[in-house]
Amino acid sequence: MRPSAVTPTAESGRARQIAGTVGSWIGGGFFVLVALGALFTNVLAASLFLVAAALLLPPVTAWLKASSNLVIPGKVKAWAVLGLMVGAAFSIAASTTREQERDAARATSAHAAAVRVDFQTNRAAILRRMDSAATARSYPLVVSIGEKYAAAVPDSQLTTRLRDARAAQTRKADSVREQQLLARASQLPADDLEANRDLYQKLLALNPSNASYKAKYADYSNRLRQREAAEQDRIKRFGPVPQASAWDGSYSEVKDYLRQVMNDPESLRMDSCTGVYHVERGWLVGCDYGGRNKFGGMIRQSNWFIIRHGRVVEMKEASAYRP
Repeated sequence: MRPSAVTPTAESGRARQIAGTVGSWIGGGFFVLVALGALFTNVLAASLFLVAAALLLPPVTAWLKASSNLVIPGKVKAWAVLGLMVGAAFSIAASTTREQERDAARATSAHAAAVRVDFQTNRAAILRRMDSAATARSYPLVVSIGEKYAAAVPDSQLTTRLRDARAAQTRKADSVREQQLLARASQLPADDLEANRDLYQKLLALNPSNASYKAKYADYSNRLRQREAAEQDRIKRFGPVPQASAWDGSYSEVKDYLRQVMNDPESLRMDSCTGVYHVERGWLVGCDYGGRNKFGGMIRQSNWFIIRHGRVVEMKEASAYRP
């Protein structure tokens, strides 16, 4: 009889099986070694690595199949090993963080003990240095000396000196800030009600007992309320305040009016306009503009326009008002 032929497919399958077995031994052995390394520092991580090793090692796989006919598919085994590795990594990271925190706590405790010893040994000299700095009004130096010991040493005299120095430092900073605000107040126009009100509000916060600040803050606040009330009354009588175009600074109410009264509305060219004022009859704006007359020539004009409820109700000569 002729010997049976071995197909290439069978040879390929055996090669994959051998490669898989070798890989399982290598992977399982690696996890065993890692588990042994982690055993004395992180028991949980070591346990997870051992479980991962057990899933990979061929003897364990053979025992599971023989004892309970359990065969774990390759993909399931791979995801399980990956999950165990991630869990072990998180465990190691958490353990490392806890150890670092313990080291930091020990270092802090040792530093505090050293500070206490230093203060107890040199208490009189330290307090004298703080008193000398306070006498020279060097409050930052007093605070710097005191803060070195305050957290570790419960000493009433140290605490009192440190508290007084901080308060004096705050008063000094407030005084400098107060002088800066007063310098700004002297330069502010009196009719800038809002800026003056805000500035005296800040001064009053720095020095609540100052009667002058109280009076000025109350005066500017009252004048602002009166101005806002008058503005609301004008809006009620004249309609919304005209808004200048962001494009050329003109007013649509004026453009609409001029196009109605011009010989050639299409030739209207707006040059410039003033801000909005108010007179007894309405909102007042002035504009420089040009257009063609009935002979076709371009002419330039300047006029004032009184606007009420979104339309021009009267046009005045340029000399009628002075901005």
